[in-house]
Amino acid sequence: MTILRELWMEDITDEQVKSTYQYVIDLREKMEKVIEVAHDNLKNASKRYKKDFDLKTKATRFEVGNKVLLLLPTKYNKLQLKWQDPFVVLQRLGENNYKVAVGKVEKTYHAKLLKKYWECESSGNQACEVGVLQCAVAALIDEEEDSSEHQDQEPKIETPSLQQTQTYKDVQIDGELGSHQKEELTSLLRGFADVLTDVPGRTSAYTYDIILTSNVPAMEKPYPTSQALLAKFRKEVQAMKLLPRKQRYSVVQKEYLTRVWAVKSLSTYLLGREFVVETDHAPLLYLNRAKSENGRLMRWALLLSQYRFNLRSVKASENHGPNFLSRLK
Repeated sequence: MTILRELWMEDITDEQVKSTYQYVIDLREKMEKVIEVAHDNLKNASKRYKKDFDLKTKATRFEVGNKVLLLLPTKYNKLQLKWQDPFVVLQRLGENNYKVAVGKVEKTYHAKLLKKYWECESSGNQACEVGVLQCAVAALIDEEEDSSEHQDQEPKIETPSLQQTQTYKDVQIDGELGSHQKEELTSLLRGFADVLTDVPGRTSAYTYDIILTSNVPAMEKPYPTSQALLAKFRKEVQAMKLLPRKQRYSVVQKEYLTRVWAVKSLSTYLLGREFVVETDHAPLLYLNRAKSENGRLMRWALLLSQYRFNLRSVKASENHGPNFLSRLK
């Protein structure tokens, strides 16, 4: 009441002195102005970001009846997504939402979770004839969307024609030849009709010998490995050998170490998936269940706790994979 009385009666003489009520009102007005300025700056920044990031984007639009793929969680892992079976679009809801028939249920999904499904055109059982040139020539053209105006200025990639446009009948015969000579020449051209064409092909008329630098056979492994990668592979193999301190581990610790090394090497493919580890070393099954006081084994067990796997024991006589790999020369 005192504040209202001072405001109504205008008893405040000093302009710098404000009542609590007036201070709150002024502070609220300042905050509203600051919010307006922040909103304006946010709109300008959003327009600028949208212009930069949406430079090559396209509006995704599906029509009723189109088949689409849905990005849904997998059956075995809800955290892993993949594109699943084509579904039919039933209705468009707004600008980016679509109603899709998923089995017997109708659900609504955003356009970012949909991808148009393209059906291959059925050509029957007829196999198209593919020549040598089609198999040997391929061109990859990386073209941006906004570069259409510069297409006429760029040089074109010229390739030979794949359709025959000229035959032996297009060969010009000298008119001064006699009729008998013309018949012989025409018969000769007809016999080589498969050669007298403007479509490039393959010939066996010319051969050449490959001269080697040495007659000593190259004893290489039966798998394709380039010479440039051999040094890298040898270095990795040397890195896999146990250090002197690790060679003094017990047999159980060495077996445990191999499992840790294998899982860590394939962690990119094993994280988030359930897998099976087969071993012919039965004590590993005991260590997987028992509470060990060994610090090294506890650290390894803690490292493997982030993976989902089942340890399965197999007989040594049935463990063919490691036995075969350990005997390769």
